[in-house]
Amino acid sequence: MNTLSTLDDRLLLAVNGLAVRTPGWHALVLGYATYGVALFAALLLTALVVARHRSSRDLAATGWAALAPLAALALNQWLGQLAAEPRPYVTHPSMMRLADVATDFSFPSDRSEEHTSELQSH
Repeated sequence: MNTLSTLDDRLLLAVNGLAVRTPGWHALVLGYATYGVALFAALLLTALVVARHRSSRDLAATGWAALAPLAALALNQWLGQLAAEPRPYVTHPSMMRLADVATDFSFPSDRSEEHTSELQSH
């Protein structure tokens, strides 16, 4: 196993261990993972409405801020298919999980946009 994979596994197991020791945070983290994208979208939509009444430059900057996550998600899906990295719970079946099992690949993680935690509970 190379050094990067070893570091990746150590970090994964450290974060998973933290999640195991902090069950009081599970609902908050899962709620953010579930509704964080909708909250972010609502904030961007609000910013677009506010920017309509400002300069064209402000409106353009806000529009690009709203489009950038969509472009990142599209690129991320393509890179995920190219890398074909299995999800951590596939390679570490004893890992605690909080959210539903994803069917796409792990790297690069689109859950970093959609969900803040790869941890999931049985």
